[in-house]
Amino acid sequence: MTDEPAVEALFKSVDNDFGHVDGLINNAGITSDALLVKAADGKVQRKMSLTEVIAVDLRGVFLCAREAAVHVIESGRGGVIINISSISRAGNVGQTNYAAAKAGVAAMTVTWAKELARYNIRVAGIARASARRAWWRPFRRRSETGSSRPFRCGGSRGPRKLRAPRSSSCRTTTTMVGFWRSTAGCGYDGCGARSV
Repeated sequence: MTDEPAVEALFKSVDNDFGHVDGLINNAGITSDALLVKAADGKVQRKMSLTEVIAVDLRGVFLCAREAAVHVIESGRGGVIINISSISRAGNVGQTNYAAAKAGVAAMTVTWAKELARYNIRVAGIARASARRAWWRPFRRRSETGSSRPFRCGGSRGPRKLRAPRSSSCRTTTTMVGFWRSTAGCGYDGCGARSV
């Protein structure tokens, strides 16, 4: 993902094998959690590095999206690029490198949606969140009861009725609905909450 010639060759291979590239899900990512500076007894024991996490989580996303865009534009068919970000982009203790990379992914998503719309390429982001977060509790309670009663999920076109599936995570379902109902330039933090 971080080697430019390798990414170019990969997309050329996909184009040759399948005839065209319709879309990309930019889902690769790594973490290397550590404090910015770890010290004990007034002595610095460890310093955080940005190199690996930024290389995969930011540069890799950039290279893959760029090559996908090249091939989709050349095919003239239009397509979609989905970038996976994280709510950690707002910052978490011990995740400076990861937060910086995911904030960059969120910014690139909005920028690319504006730039690539003229080529009929939709760009959207999904920023995963923990189901234990407070905003999610009303939805989680309904799905845990096994109720098939509809609940509302907002989005760019207003609320839609959805049924909470009994056998799978309600959270996953609403995150994907948030994406599929988005418009160019909008990223969603699950259940239609706009994030930019």
